[in-house]
Amino acid sequence: MAFSVVQNCRRRFVSGVQPRIGRGMVMRPISHKVSTVNIHNAEPTRLSPLNNGVRVASEPSPGHLASLSVAVHAGVAHERSGLNGVANLLQQAAVKSQANAVHDIGATLTGHTSRETTTYTISCLPEDTEKAVSILGNIVTGTVSQSAFEEARQEAISHRRALWDVVNEEIVMDFLYSAAYQQTPFQQSVPGEIADLKKATVEDVNAFRTTNYTGSNVVVSASGAVDSGKLTGLVEKSFNDVPEGHSRVFNSRIPFTGSFMHVRDETVDEVQVAIAYETFSYNHPHALTLDVLKELIGQWSNRSLTGTYGSPRLAEGFAQQKLVERYHTFSHYYRNTGLFGTYIVTKNLGKLDDVVYHTFNEYQKLLTYISPEELFRAKNSLKTKILFAEEQSDTRSRYVGEQVLNLDRRLSPAEAFARIDNITVSDIHEVLDHYFYDVDPAVVAHGDLDEMPDYVVMRNWTYWNRW
Repeated sequence: MAFSVVQNCRRRFVSGVQPRIGRGMVMRPISHKVSTVNIHNAEPTRLSPLNNGVRVASEPSPGHLASLSVAVHAGVAHERSGLNGVANLLQQAAVKSQANAVHDIGATLTGHTSRETTTYTISCLPEDTEKAVSILGNIVTGTVSQSAFEEARQEAISHRRALWDVVNEEIVMDFLYSAAYQQTPFQQSVPGEIADLKKATVEDVNAFRTTNYTGSNVVVSASGAVDSGKLTGLVEKSFNDVPEGHSRVFNSRIPFTGSFMHVRDETVDEVQVAIAYETFSYNHPHALTLDVLKELIGQWSNRSLTGTYGSPRLAEGFAQQKLVERYHTFSHYYRNTGLFGTYIVTKNLGKLDDVVYHTFNEYQKLLTYISPEELFRAKNSLKTKILFAEEQSDTRSRYVGEQVLNLDRRLSPAEAFARIDNITVSDIHEVLDHYFYDVDPAVVAHGDLDEMPDYVVMRNWTYWNRW
């Protein structure tokens, strides 16, 4: 097995050569800070708890659309054994049951289920805010009908079967969770297993709602053209029947297992690899540092307009040596654990070992040296993504709800920017040294794996070549 090292090929300007300045053009110094005038002038988030424990977070912003979200601390991790997929079935059936009401006001309603959280988001005209709140209230407090449940179940089963016909990123990530969180609720897939979906009943779905959709686990958030003063009263009226319940407290760490799952399939012409490390929860002091690290490792696709000159070092090495079709870095936070890693797709099967080696070795390179230019780019990239999310009222309302649910407060863009500006190379090295150096990763690979390295070799790459 041949190992090679990606050369650190960085572009440099020739000494003494200055870029030409056309007539009327003025050279201005690069600003190392994004303007924060608007985010500092934004109206603060108003947080109001109701008597039953439901929290209401409103954050008006300029625009002609009102977006409201409900974030519930109820996901796959809270399902009973043998009923995998019930949380997602409830979400889909609840959305379907309100389709006519949503259609009547010309609004849009979406739902999403993860391993710990279920969210519903509705966007409408400001004058329909009361009806939108009522729709969300019906989702949280109502019961799922047999017809809506059967329709949702058939769609879920069809979706799951289609995924097995063509193994994609969603399936690979399910494999990754099942390998990394063995014998824990986190190993279950979000859509659910077909056998569990077939035996689930509408009574199971409604029981899941009764148990988990309680006041202390629910946050209603709003953004856009909303009236904070009226919103609390509307939510109190529509969510009055939500039982009080008790807030979940998780004090124990979710066990993480370093492991390797290889799914051999010689009928496909590409290999998918997911490499992940155990990290930390939402409220960790270095959460934003990890987000900056994510931007440092970056992403790239052979369809990217950057061609072979991607800004991240890993992207540049992959592109210039034509090793991968695409890759991206992911970071998933939960209340007592986190998963950080890279998903890769390659058709260069003869150099699969090089692809995996370069991915592991990138962490060692970052431990050795991070240039000021790289850190500047990564910080600005993260700020850009935050601002992009804040510009969309539906995404903003969902983020506000999820932050209040998981952090018990809103992390404003102004605070996030200040924290990002204060991140240093030493902070990134501290995270790398503690969570990525000499540790047991979780690895999943699918495809023709003749050149895939052994797990012991990959484990050694977590500390080799540290200069």
